[in-house]
Amino acid sequence: LETKLSETLRIEFFKVRTHEKAAALLLILARVLDKNSQTVVFASTRHHVELLNEIVCIAGYQSSAIYGSLDATARKISLARFRSG
Repeated sequence: LETKLSETLRIEFFKVRTHEKAAALLLILARVLDKNSQTVVFASTRHHVELLNEIVCIAGYQSSAIYGSLDATARKISLARFRSG
């Protein structure tokens, strides 16, 4: 199996305190990332995915949430929204 990563892929790691994670994410989205870039944020549980999705949407960003127990049709729709930008 051969895999190839996109040349435009950029991986970053930020270490923040647990209670500051949501604020740090919004700060990174607003000040660090290019406004037109697509970003993937990983969370450990479905609850955290839904919470972060809501926070990001309230902050005015387009967001799609995907997690393991999500219905296959909903997952495809969410992924298609991400791919379309």
